Amino acid sequence: MQRRWVHPEKSRYYQVDFVQDLLGDWTLVLSWGGLGSRRGGMRILAVTSEAAGEDLVEAIAKRRRQRGYVELSGRAGEEADLMRRARVTTPQLRAGHDGGSEDLFEASDKDRQQEKSKKV
Repeated sequence: MQRRWVHPEKSRYYQVDFVQDLLGDWTLVLSWGGLGSRRGGMRILAVTSEAAGEDLVEAIAKRRRQRGYVELSGRAGEEADLMRRARVTTPQLRAGHDGGSEDLFEASDKDRQQEKSKKV
């Protein structure tokens, strides 16, 4: 199992691979770093059982969400799409805004224009 999160505002990623090694032991491979950068880190954790590893992955997922990361679903180009939307707040990304008929940037520009017209 592999799960990956991206923080669009900070251009960071975090990835967890939950695998069974050649000896049959369960292992978590954690990796993190900056998008578009070769810098980052990796840590390998041995877990006692498959259930314990799954619990740990869920705890990591909860922590990533709390820190503003958005989980990628594996759809091609999703990472690039998130970076294009970097000006959008994280709660809007979590809500699953799919762009619809208007671009997110156009929508925010229209909102600003409406606010200006209300003030005048």
